[in-house]
Amino acid sequence: MLKIVLSTNYYSNHFTGVDIIAGRLAEFLVLHHDVKIDWVSSDCFPPSKNRVSVSCFPVKSTNFIERKFFIHYPLWKSFPWRELLEIIRSADVVHLHDYAYFGNIVIFLIAKMNKKPVVISQHSRFVAYPSIFVCALLYSLNHTVGKFMLSAADQVIFISQAVQEHFSKFVRFRSLPVIIPNGVDGKVFFPADEAAKQRTREKLSLNPEQKMFFFAGRFIEKKGLLILRDLAARFKSVQWVFAGWGPLDPLQWKLPNVKVFKYLSAAEMAEFYQAADLFILPSRGEGLPLVIQEAMSCGTPVMTSTENASLAQGLQEVVLKETVEGEDAAEQWALQIEKILSTPQTVLNFKKKAYDFSVSHWTWKQCTESYAKIFTESISKEKVRNGR
Repeated sequence: MLKIVLSTNYYSNHFTGVDIIAGRLAEFLVLHHDVKIDWVSSDCFPPSKNRVSVSCFPVKSTNFIERKFFIHYPLWKSFPWRELLEIIRSADVVHLHDYAYFGNIVIFLIAKMNKKPVVISQHSRFVAYPSIFVCALLYSLNHTVGKFMLSAADQVIFISQAVQEHFSKFVRFRSLPVIIPNGVDGKVFFPADEAAKQRTREKLSLNPEQKMFFFAGRFIEKKGLLILRDLAARFKSVQWVFAGWGPLDPLQWKLPNVKVFKYLSAAEMAEFYQAADLFILPSRGEGLPLVIQEAMSCGTPVMTSTENASLAQGLQEVVLKETVEGEDAAEQWALQIEKILSTPQTVLNFKKKAYDFSVSHWTWKQCTESYAKIFTESISKEKVRNGR
């Protein structure tokens, strides 16, 4: 049996993409491979009850940085060295999701001191935040801690070409990095028929005669909330549904055509995707947004930034896209929305394209098989290095 120590920023109940992905990957690895996983993370959000046996080891932490600045960065309040040493020494391989987080840095150092192979899945790259201070901090972090950890890792996995290209400019990798897109659970996210779509709309008190556009993600500027605010105010005949949380809460816009839902389960999210006429995400600085993958797996047409559309080979051909750069970005998006509303067939043409692309590129079977192979290879390489 392969023993893995998994380390993340939060557990899946935090409802952010990286943590949700980490949890699903862990479940699929245990379900379909001979794997045992010990999951170390902050205790800011308690671990959910997994459908399979994943042992969780929450560390006492404080989450004040997220509460004050809306940046996901819990800090450990305690250092259970003895327990961590025991878990890591008994592991065959250590797996980190994103290098930058406090707990991941600690786990990385302990693993290296104990000569355990480390695999890092890097989801994010540099994000141009409005704050010059935050941008400078992230740049410095990437070029110091990030450069060190990604260079010393036994294997680095990127979720998209764009993320790999960013770090390849200044990191010399120990092994050739690989790209493994995140998977999507086809048993949860799948197209629904018209009757199911209407039932969901009735349940949500949505007008079946009006178009429904759906957004899912954190309510922050990076995700395009300022553009969406302008669009919702301009297109009053469209029902705008938002799933997420954050400082730029759409409820504050006080628009009658806006509804907000928070902390949805995977099954609930699937219903929203299925009921939507269009999934819309004018974000920037992403790796490869999980919500785009989930929407497409539900056969929902997607409109996103040109930057996001370039994150996976072939994605540009199966999504609608528009720039988020420039002072007139909101106006450009509005022109696209006007075309969509005046020629509905334009969007309908993307439904099958979206679904077909998803099932051929983003399955958990493909993803977990690739990970299992990499874990096994990393263990073998470490044994050779240590003369075992």
